[in-house]
Amino acid sequence: MNEELKKEVEALTSQGYNESQIKGALTEKGYNINEINEAIYIPRDISNKNKKFSKKNIIFSIIILFIISILVFGVFSFVKHYKFSPVYTENPKNWISSDNQSYKIEVGNIPGGVLSYEEGYNQQYNNGIINTAFIIEGYYNNEFFKNYYDNGTIHIHIGENINPDDEYMDIMISETFFNGTPYIDIFLDSIWQEKLGAVNIWYGIQYENYQAFNFSRNNEIKKGIYHNRIKDDISRFIENSDPLQKTGGLIIGDINREDWINQTLKNKIVIRFN
Repeated sequence: MNEELKKEVEALTSQGYNESQIKGALTEKGYNINEINEAIYIPRDISNKNKKFSKKNIIFSIIILFIISILVFGVFSFVKHYKFSPVYTENPKNWISSDNQSYKIEVGNIPGGVLSYEEGYNQQYNNGIINTAFIIEGYYNNEFFKNYYDNGTIHIHIGENINPDDEYMDIMISETFFNGTPYIDIFLDSIWQEKLGAVNIWYGIQYENYQAFNFSRNNEIKKGIYHNRIKDDISRFIENSDPLQKTGGLIIGDINREDWINQTLKNKIVIRFN
């Protein structure tokens, strides 16, 4: 084959000439029509192969992009679920998160149901079978408070955020049901022990059950933060009520049962949970 003619054909093809235009241009240059046809056949064949190859590339690229989009969506969905869904675990050390200033009790991570809480409000509980709300409130020297008390000497805070390095006696209480049994989880920082020494817990329908809060190292879930769990008295929950109603509850502080029943709360710290 005439190599010079082949180059002419390739040059005209690259410039966008069609077959008729290529034949016309090369005939004018004095090339034989048979040689022109032979030269045109090869690049056209190559062009068709390139077109087929190009189509295959496009289809392959679309498939790859589709697969990548599915993978990205799957990873995003997993990350979103992992980040915002409760991570249920029976280890209290995993119920707490931290930032640079304090720790936070993640009540939604406590197993046994869905429990939501916003500081200053009731705790909403609904596990699909039991629907109720829990109240947490405080008293000092007969003075009621919801989440903060500060008279310049006594500093108390009720809520999820706990900082054992500040002056506040931080406390958080929540309740959940696990396999049909109610449990109360109590979280205190070390300031309670520094201020009061012994911390008393009374609970039940008539607050007839007692135990002291245990500040042992085994109950220290973070440095200066302690957790105790109490098996609540199931009989204080009123059957066939929706939302589930309750009597009695739990009180904690430097208080005796008789102090609460008789409301002799002078200079006493009391946190009530029901």
